[in-house]
Amino acid sequence: MGRGLSPLQRNLLAALEHYSNTGNHMPAFARAEDLIKALGLKNTASTQAATSRALRRLAERGLITIYVAKIHRQGPGYRYGPRIG
Repeated sequence: MGRGLSPLQRNLLAALEHYSNTGNHMPAFARAEDLIKALGLKNTASTQAATSRALRRLAERGLITIYVAKIHRQGPGYRYGPRIG
């Protein structure tokens, strides 16, 4: 039996919705650290880990899209955005 979304997941979805409303024809994709900053959380290792897990689980549920950059400047280059398709 599935469980509901955590408060962090709900906040991340709201932040992604706001972040992606750029007025372009394409949605904007945010980095995890952009979302941490948008939520006003401290950028600590535990916050980064919790945010990463929450975003991965949202993607597994099909609620968001993960974009992986082909060229990595720093870190794996994951970007998160609204569900596409």
